[in-house]
Amino acid sequence: MRGMYGLEQNLVRLCAFLVICFTTSPVDGRAQSTRGALRIALITPGNPVASTLSASAARGVRLGAAEAKQTANLFGNDVELYEATTRTTATAAATELLSARQFQVLIASSADDVESLSRFAEAHHILFLNVASRAKAVRAACHRFTFHIEATNETYANASRFPGGRSTRTIRSGRDPDSVVLWGPTLERYGASQINDRYRDKYGAGMDGSAWAGWAAVKFVAEAALRTRSTEPSRLRAYLEAPDTQFDGHKGWPLSFRRTDHQLRQPLYASASPIVSRGRRTEALLLSTAPLRAIPELRASTSGGTRPPGAAGTTSPGAAGADSKGRGSTSPLDALISAPNTQPCP
Repeated sequence: MRGMYGLEQNLVRLCAFLVICFTTSPVDGRAQSTRGALRIALITPGNPVASTLSASAARGVRLGAAEAKQTANLFGNDVELYEATTRTTATAAATELLSARQFQVLIASSADDVESLSRFAEAHHILFLNVASRAKAVRAACHRFTFHIEATNETYANASRFPGGRSTRTIRSGRDPDSVVLWGPTLERYGASQINDRYRDKYGAGMDGSAWAGWAAVKFVAEAALRTRSTEPSRLRAYLEAPDTQFDGHKGWPLSFRRTDHQLRQPLYASASPIVSRGRRTEALLLSTAPLRAIPELRASTSGGTRPPGAAGTTSPGAAGADSKGRGSTSPLDALISAPNTQPCP
């Protein structure tokens, strides 16, 4: 009987293995497997009146970690999320958590903690995912272990001037970041409705840009661990910045990091119909319920890299125009995220 039971168990394992093999698409055709757990640290602010953006980012990280853990478990691996709340400084919280958990990836939910934790990660050779700060300074530091999911203020401003993108209220300065969003709960195409539904089911609220950034950060780094079969930060960094690495963030476009400054190439969104309002809170509420359009739109980009007025975009080496599925050229996305008068990192 014991022998029969063992045979049945082996058959079950074999069937499970075959299901995984036929329902996944490895990058290089090899079985995808990593060893050990990918340990992610999330530092949240100790201020009880933390911003709603910080709270959203933290929720996105938690959802991403839960989903990444399920995927990793299919391959006999694990993703572990550890959280620490700042009592004195974010660096002190990260130092204490690193001593206890030896994590490989660090995320801060508050923009106020991004610069200090980016320096901390660089000093300890740990990956840091910026999901909160739009500031130039953290990009100008050129930290090789820092990758930016959140876009810059200049990117939001570029999006407001992008052809077809200025569909919200009139922007007097031409650089108002509040008229454009990183993500919205009304998005439906390219699998966006599924992630929006999962977030809403878990938290009872719509997924905003901060939540998407937190979720995407975990998804991208967990996928890097799976594809490289490693949790070593240097190998993960090399994979994230490789020119042929692309991710699906449910935005339609293949997303990738620029090697020069580790900024994520991605579309942003604006209301598909005019919104006339005053005040950030009012407009945020309207944008959360309005249909959104991508900037740049995937269809418009196939004719060859539209550039926003005033943006000094750079084109990826070898880019030769996107096909109907958005593969190939990243020049429209490079043009969107480029900021004039900004020197690239070496």
